[in-house]
Amino acid sequence: MKISIKRDLCCGAQICIHAAPGLFVLDEHGYNVSDGKMVPAEQEAAARRAMRGCPEGAIALVEDGSMPQIAR
Repeated sequence: MKISIKRDLCCGAQICIHAAPGLFVLDEHGYNVSDGKMVPAEQEAAARRAMRGCPEGAIALVEDGSMPQIAR
């Protein structure tokens, strides 16, 4: 599973790093720059929580060649 970030939607709320500590990377302004990062199997549930918690829907998760999972 890979992280897909829509940078133009990220508002810098940083909910992602609280939902999945150590998984997401933020830039110097607090915006998510984790696009393309692989999610370790043991952090998949946390990645999904972060995706669902993102207030702007900037996080999607892509599983091995499939369509991205997006929060609903």
